[in-house]
Amino acid sequence: SHRQGWLRRRLFVGECRHVCVRAGSGGNVAGSQVDQEVEVEGVRILGLGNLPGRVAVNASQMFSSNLYNLVEEFWNTEEKRFDLNFEDDIIKGCVITHAGQIVNEMIAAHYTDK
Repeated sequence: SHRQGWLRRRLFVGECRHVCVRAGSGGNVAGSQVDQEVEVEGVRILGLGNLPGRVAVNASQMFSSNLYNLVEEFWNTEEKRFDLNFEDDIIKGCVITHAGQIVNEMIAAHYTDK
């Protein structure tokens, strides 16, 4: 869906380039490497490891836009409350605790593995 797509941009400046903005957390472009520019089948891939650190103002604007869109998407206007549908992948990834329990799978795994 459009909500779950990764941010990707293609730059065409004399040659084909692909910018992987998630290289620091595993990447979303096959062949990308953190803080490296590599060429795969004639396409240059820029693996940005810390995009927010490179564009602080834009990162703040993007973060605030993401928060607004999150609230807008899950806000129940009739009941004037935030709908927590734990079956939704976005909610699963955003909510860390609920009703005194750790509900985020990644965070829960971190604490149960110790």
